[in-house]
Amino acid sequence: MTERGTQEEGNNVPLTDNSLIVDISDALSEKDKVKFTVHTRTTLKAFQKSECLVVRQHEEFIWLHDRYEENPIYAGYIIPPPPPRPNFDASREKLQRLGEGEGTMTKEEFNKMKQELEAEYLATFKKTVAMHEVFLTRLASHSVFRDDNHLHVFLEFDQDLCARPKGRLQQLGGIVKSLGSTTDQYYLGATVRDVNDFFEQQMNSISEYHGHLKEATTRTDKTTEKHKEVADSYIKISGGLLQLANVDSGPLNKFLSKVSDYFERARKIESRVATDQDLKLADTLRYYMRDSQAAKALLVRRLRCLANYEGANRALEKARHKNKDIHAAEAAQTAACEQFESISAQAKEELLDFKTRRLHAFRKSLIELAELEIKHARTQQELIQSKMPQNSNDSKSSGNAGIYVATAVVTALAAGVGYLIGKNSETPHTSNSHIHRRQVRTNQNVLPSVNTRSNQNYVDSASECDICLEDFNPIKTLPCNHKFHDNCISTWLTRENKERVCPKCRTPWEESKMPQNSNDSKSSGNAGIYVATAVATALAAAGVGYLIGRNSETPQTSNNAHNHRRRARKNKKKTPVN
Repeated sequence: MTERGTQEEGNNVPLTDNSLIVDISDALSEKDKVKFTVHTRTTLKAFQKSECLVVRQHEEFIWLHDRYEENPIYAGYIIPPPPPRPNFDASREKLQRLGEGEGTMTKEEFNKMKQELEAEYLATFKKTVAMHEVFLTRLASHSVFRDDNHLHVFLEFDQDLCARPKGRLQQLGGIVKSLGSTTDQYYLGATVRDVNDFFEQQMNSISEYHGHLKEATTRTDKTTEKHKEVADSYIKISGGLLQLANVDSGPLNKFLSKVSDYFERARKIESRVATDQDLKLADTLRYYMRDSQAAKALLVRRLRCLANYEGANRALEKARHKNKDIHAAEAAQTAACEQFESISAQAKEELLDFKTRRLHAFRKSLIELAELEIKHARTQQELIQSKMPQNSNDSKSSGNAGIYVATAVVTALAAGVGYLIGKNSETPHTSNSHIHRRQVRTNQNVLPSVNTRSNQNYVDSASECDICLEDFNPIKTLPCNHKFHDNCISTWLTRENKERVCPKCRTPWEESKMPQNSNDSKSSGNAGIYVATAVATALAAAGVGYLIGRNSETPQTSNNAHNHRRRARKNKKKTPVN
């Protein structure tokens, strides 16, 4: 077996290996600090105890990560990214705003919002603990990182490690270091030509992969936030419907109570959807975004070693050309070559392992997320089915309540539409709306026609239309047996007179007295009565809205029809009769 094969087998720890197990058994939040209880069980001889229990803070986790990053021995490995700093400021700020706005909401809404924020705080706390535990697990499961002395001190030493939060100068130094690493990446990528196509392809693909992960993380966070906003809106809708149900003791009471209970349960489902999406998808994307950044740092370190190796080759050529310090230049060139080859072999193995690890992690995370989404969808389906009417009485009451609600909505919409039409129409008496044309055609079909030439009895009793005062042929007959011109009575009934009465005797015109088809005269049951009531109410509301809108624009046009009839009568009297 070759030396390289032995090294590759040594870097992989079997999944069934229990020689070093690290977990966080407990955590305690104290204002801005979180104390983690790290529990270690081991059978390795390098540890003094087989079981250790220590308390660590976030700054000590950062201290351990920096020790690995500063050690040149680990230059060829992907160092696990440090866990993010615990951030509970957002949850505390929301709780503070909720306390300030307590007077603007009911007690039930306040309690529900408080429960939501407490659940969000608990989810953030659990997520923080999980991130710190993953960092330690990665170190303990690596065949090289697990033997580091700093890790042993971190797991065994039961005293404080004197790791303090970074000050402003240290934070500024970290920013400068990050900028220097980014500059090295672009500078070395432009000046150093990599002879190995594998690493060049890895640099391009990981850089692109990191950008996609960053964008996906941002969008997933926005989606999760929208799910939380939907859950919060369900609280307000449920509370409002419950108040309305308590006020109204009529048939809508049961209907509104059911709808309120549905939104309350749907809120819990929506909250769980947001939490699962945050834990299973957003956290996975965010972790591997940082892990891909660590892989890029590994490739940058390799490029730096390649640049040092090329510099050592140029220094050796100059030394040979000058015939001076040749042995020192050869030693430096040999050390640079060995370092470059060593980091290249380790980096290739780490990059392949990184690809396999992230594929397994995303596969597991997405499968679990899909199973949870299906579970929540089924729960929501069962919730909707449970709110549907189960017997005839529930069906009848729910149907009546639905018809009442639909009637109210249609009435409001019809009144608004009528108002807008009346307000926007400049000449309301010459409207070309399809509704008016339909009414004209309906009235023309309903009213019976009479020919004056074939009906001498009517000609003897009256010889002119009472609307236009002219001879009529043909005519239309109302239920009161008064005859009018076709166009005159149609215009009168559909445009001028909203009360729909006879122009002569003022008798109300009822469509039920007009000739109808036998099929139309049949009863259609309670549903037909409800629909007819809704339509009549909507038409009345539309008419009222139309009049209000018309009178708000042209209040002087309400008596145009009366003035027109008066002028027609005067002209008729002045005209000699043949």
